[in-house]
Amino acid sequence: MHRRALLRRLGAVGLVAIAGCGEYESGPQTPPGDTTDQAQTETTTTPEDVFVVPEFAFEEGTDGDAVLVATVENTRDDPQQGEMVVRYADDGTTKSVTESIDLQGKDETTVRVKLPIAYADRNLQGIDFETAT
Repeated sequence: MHRRALLRRLGAVGLVAIAGCGEYESGPQTPPGDTTDQAQTETTTTPEDVFVVPEFAFEEGTDGDAVLVATVENTRDDPQQGEMVVRYADDGTTKSVTESIDLQGKDETTVRVKLPIAYADRNLQGIDFETAT
């Protein structure tokens, strides 16, 4: 009988200890009055978010080169112009190919970018955008 009482006390102490740690960690990260929604709104309205790529894939071109097929969306209400810069690795160095983008507000398109590397050797380093101001 003493074992059960001891186990119950240890279990209660463990729950109190876990609850205390959880409150301490989340308190300083989210001070009273602040919301994470406000921070997310601020980061989604930056100029870099004019064009976004929700999905992309690679295809093998007719000559064996890699072709990046990407859906590009204009997140703004007004028409936007810019360039999509596709960075890739080739023999240990980073190279890039640039494709012009011209989209109406809240529109999307599929962009096909041929990379001058073999499909088997494709190594995407990133997709960036430079928009006209």
